[in-house]
Amino acid sequence: GVGPEMRVLDIGCGSGDVSLLAGAVVGPAGSVLGIDRSEGAVEAARAKVRAGGADHVDFLVTELDAFEAPTPFDALVGRFVLMHQPEPASVLRAVSRTVRPGGAIVLLESWMEVLRSGGHSEPFSSLYDEIVQWKCDVVGGAGADLHAGGRLRTVFRSAGLPDPETRLEAVVAGGPDSPYYEYVEESVRSMLPEARRLGLEGFDETASGGSPTGCGPRSCRRPALCSPGPSSRRGPRARTPTRTLRRRARIRRPATRCTIQSRATGTVTTGQAAPASTPSVTPPATRPKPALFHVVDM
Repeated sequence: GVGPEMRVLDIGCGSGDVSLLAGAVVGPAGSVLGIDRSEGAVEAARAKVRAGGADHVDFLVTELDAFEAPTPFDALVGRFVLMHQPEPASVLRAVSRTVRPGGAIVLLESWMEVLRSGGHSEPFSSLYDEIVQWKCDVVGGAGADLHAGGRLRTVFRSAGLPDPETRLEAVVAGGPDSPYYEYVEESVRSMLPEARRLGLEGFDETASGGSPTGCGPRSCRRPALCSPGPSSRRGPRARTPTRTLRRRARIRRPATRCTIQSRATGTVTTGQAAPASTPSVTPPATRPKPALFHVVDM
């Protein structure tokens, strides 16, 4: 894994959240380089570093498979990166060459497709199902692989790497005050630009800060996804899926939710491969009755 004083490469770093987390682990005696093809994302990441004073974390604009490291890294990390690559094994093969022999490769990918079957809530939540289906439509429509989490071992092998140690993780939490509702809202908001590009409706908001586009007593196409929000002087009351979920959780008693993701950790050494671990689920500390069991895509 990643430890103090290591030199770490974060692939597909985006706005730098994982890079900063890795920077906290390696400490000032180590270093982290985040790489991404987006100049806007890298600039946002650099702004976070300037604000937080993490001088040992740096960023570079580059294509992942074109990046060359003058000195090998001790570890490579990435979060939700391979799912967006047309040829994930080819990209992993290229970036793994920047890691020293015996170094660690730690990747986290989402497995969104398993949610489409409706196994995300107990008892079944039609509201949450609409949110899940919409998010899968947006992410899949953008070209991402909704099965990426389940294919990590295959991708490692196709990239010429030994069998990784893999885990399928699920975190169960919930209740009317769960931070999950904020996660849902921020997740949906982050997908709105891509949803507009794809012509997908359901959650859009007007630029004036009012209600979602097309929402109203007569025109809302997804009324189950809307609930009143704070009033605005510039427009009607805003509606968000977050407030609807929270309101329903209070009505239906405390809820639990589950987050599912697939994690693979491998090395660039040859020899005996580490055995894959059995997929595991972390149970909630207390299980309210009835439980609302959400499996979400992080």
